[in-house]
Amino acid sequence: MKFTNDKLNELLDAGDAWQASDNLSKILFDKEQREKLFKKFLEVEYDISYDWFYKYFSEELAERTKKKQDFTPPSVAKMLNQMIDNSNANSLDVAAGTGQLIVTKWNYDRKQHTPFDYFPSNFWYQAEELKEENKPSRALPFLLFNFLIRGMNGVVIAGDSLSRAISQVYFIQNPTDDFNGFSDLNVMPRTKEVEQIFDVRRWIDKPIIHIETELGDLKKDTRVDREFAEKIRKVSEFVKKGQVKC
Repeated sequence: MKFTNDKLNELLDAGDAWQASDNLSKILFDKEQREKLFKKFLEVEYDISYDWFYKYFSEELAERTKKKQDFTPPSVAKMLNQMIDNSNANSLDVAAGTGQLIVTKWNYDRKQHTPFDYFPSNFWYQAEELKEENKPSRALPFLLFNFLIRGMNGVVIAGDSLSRAISQVYFIQNPTDDFNGFSDLNVMPRTKEVEQIFDVRRWIDKPIIHIETELGDLKKDTRVDREFAEKIRKVSEFVKKGQVKC
């Protein structure tokens, strides 16, 4: 493991973990700057099989004393991955933190293929992380980072998984279906269709308007099941509608 707390703070131009989370949340919505940052991280550590932020968050931001809070250690993530049925191409992680479990599952999925027959669009990952109204989620920017740098397809829902009071639904998509590429970041519009698909019962916070993936960007010959391709295209249509409404 080549990352230290000081190195992560340096890469994120931060003095501490709180500032690092704030800085990253701003960079994520600038695609050009975000991907430059990804490349800087990959120069330090090219092994993306694990969550780089586990140790950092456990030491800096886990509120063990006050809230009895901790983050899933790599050993537990690997054990759980071995216990579940890995034949399913769809994965859900509730209370995802920075993404330890979902990254472990993603790493397992891609290792079942060679670079020649691994297509990111064959897999769908959904993660949910707590976001309280009018309060920042310290883990959320790092969770989004983990999805985006790995070229994953899926959704990250920020809000309360129990009450379904949701702040934002982030649609993450690898538009070129490139195993070696980064994903786009989109924020889903607050439509009835989105509420039904993701069981949103109440919206909190102001809506974020951010679109990166256009329908024309989608790779035409992607090797995915028709059902999944239609799912991707339908969600993309919702993203497009959100842009038009604004």
